[in-house]
Amino acid sequence: MKTGKSLTFRSILISYLVLCLAMLTVTIIGYSSSIFYVQKEIRNSAALRMREVVGKIENNIRLSYQLCDTLAVSGGLDDIALIEGNFSPQQILDSMKLKNTMSELNVQNNLCQNLHIYFLKSDSILSSNSQRREGKEDISFFCRQYGITAQDFYCWMTEENQKSYQVLSDNQIWFFRPVNDTQNNRIAVIFAEYSGSRLIGDPGAENCIYIETPEKENVIYSRKLEENQKNGYIKVEKQMSMFQWNCDMYVPNTLFYGELRRFAMILTAELLMLISVAVIGSWYFSKKTYVPVGNLISDNKKLSKKVKKKEETRECRELEKYLTGAVKNFPYASLNKLSDQEKYIMIQFAFDENGDAVFRDQEKKEKPEELEHFVLENILKEQIFEKYPGILLQPEKDFVAVVNLSELEHDEKEIRSLLKTIEQFYSRTFHISACIMIGECQSDYKKMKEAYHLLEESMQYLEFWSTSAPAGVYVYGEMMDADEDSHSSVYMTGSRRLLNCLESEDFEGAYRELNQIYQSAFSRNQKELRINRYRMYGLIGTLITTLDISANEEDKAYYQSLNYEERLFRIQSIHELLSESRAIFEAIIQYRQNKSAEREPEWMEEMQEYIQGHYQDCNMNVTSLAQEFGISVPHVSRSFKNFRDYGVLEYIHKVRLEHAKDMLKNDVRIKNIALDVGYTDAQAFTRAFKRYEGITPSQYKELISKNEA
Repeated sequence: MKTGKSLTFRSILISYLVLCLAMLTVTIIGYSSSIFYVQKEIRNSAALRMREVVGKIENNIRLSYQLCDTLAVSGGLDDIALIEGNFSPQQILDSMKLKNTMSELNVQNNLCQNLHIYFLKSDSILSSNSQRREGKEDISFFCRQYGITAQDFYCWMTEENQKSYQVLSDNQIWFFRPVNDTQNNRIAVIFAEYSGSRLIGDPGAENCIYIETPEKENVIYSRKLEENQKNGYIKVEKQMSMFQWNCDMYVPNTLFYGELRRFAMILTAELLMLISVAVIGSWYFSKKTYVPVGNLISDNKKLSKKVKKKEETRECRELEKYLTGAVKNFPYASLNKLSDQEKYIMIQFAFDENGDAVFRDQEKKEKPEELEHFVLENILKEQIFEKYPGILLQPEKDFVAVVNLSELEHDEKEIRSLLKTIEQFYSRTFHISACIMIGECQSDYKKMKEAYHLLEESMQYLEFWSTSAPAGVYVYGEMMDADEDSHSSVYMTGSRRLLNCLESEDFEGAYRELNQIYQSAFSRNQKELRINRYRMYGLIGTLITTLDISANEEDKAYYQSLNYEERLFRIQSIHELLSESRAIFEAIIQYRQNKSAEREPEWMEEMQEYIQGHYQDCNMNVTSLAQEFGISVPHVSRSFKNFRDYGVLEYIHKVRLEHAKDMLKNDVRIKNIALDVGYTDAQAFTRAFKRYEGITPSQYKELISKNEA
């Protein structure tokens, strides 16, 4: 038996060695051809890179001259250039403005290192990055900084060429642009300063660029190379069209050949290692080919357990699809793990966000999908499933357990106690808040979907009334109260008051009304959950719409900076609504207090006195008031909004309604009151009264009568 096994491994080993030799031969051929083609491609890629670099250099030079042209036609340069002798204070101020212009242009274009202007008449230099230099001593000091003589500098400043350049000894270059007056006399010279590395830019990798001018006095380079270093580089030349410069690029040989050499060494080492492993492995495992029958039986049992586990997992997935509606027909095969008992209950588990942090893989920064399921399933097996058969599902985000019962009342109490133990275990061990909802006892498995939806609704009820997922064990049905009223009239009245407060920009009152609606109009009955949600979304809609419509453009810009729409749309519970609305209202109140602290116009108090004295005029409006005081209509409206937190028309209505309420107390007819306080008819008066007071004039009279009684 061992002999046959040895022959088999010997055949495999020979075949493997032949394959390795064939792969090695192909690799050597490929490596040789790669060397040939790499040598060819080196010069092609270097030439292509050279064209890109030359194009970039020429483009930088063109942009520099465009920058000088822009500075030459900018305001102030001609005036400063015509000054002779010392500068006056105003002329010094003008030169500072010109210097700021130079600095701004240089920063915007991000081209040259420095920008200079030489003024011939005043014999001075103005630089964007240093102070103005004046007189021969300052000019000589300026020249010494760049390693040139003053005589050469004055010679360059008077050259006849319209656009020229000079290469300095320390890898720097100046580009000159003369400025002439209207008689074509030179009054100034603008020159941009570059270093070789800044003009050339990054030539890529370890490449080096040298530029030689026709004068061949100095060269410009991106990085300096010694003569002995140039032997390891390939030289590529190109003639530049601008100024007839000659550009040389040095490309290192090792940049291309080094990778191929390393590749060949690594591949050879890998092949040798594979051959060695194959020889040693074949010899070693040939002794281990005999497997006892007992080991085969043990392996078969392990395989059977794995197959059974996979089958159970597949059946659970089918039941999860049925609960979520992905599958219509009930999967009876999924109930194999449950007992024949007809009674069962469903239990839903929801965990807070700490669960993501506890079960997340710290190295991969992600949460394994099966880890949380595995932990909960093992806890349930230890606490509940040993006595009560059950399965654990995960239809969506939360987990659902289906548990069989035998004695209904006793079993429910015991399971509730065990679930409380599980909730406390999660809190103490993992610091995770577990919310556990126990459903009603069911006798028909076909109603499992309806029972699952009832559990979902119960969880939503808890989330609606809580700031976060409440920890604890809850039972479906304990949150029901069939006799509680839905408080529709209270909600409608509170909504109208809230709207009035928002329109009058009384945000403190708006929050009080919102809190009163929460206390009085929202039913705690779980059956009213959908109505409560609609009411909450209705209040959110009222807040968003009113804040958007009632604000002027300045206030609207501030409201948008609060991101109030996004914050309100994210709300999922009534507590979040109160918290977010409170924060938004406080920010708006602070904003309006800051605006009120500003100085208000003197005419505002006079206009208010005028309104109080002429409120009976039915033709009084914003336009008539603006004409009366000689102020524009937008200015009047904006000033009232900024300094009074209400509009002009709103103030007119408030003055009229205050007088109207006094007349209502004296039992005057509504029609007469309307005409006396400045309204055209009783309907207009009633609409205004209801808008600002929340009730009609008739209702106000009734309230007065009741209070007096």
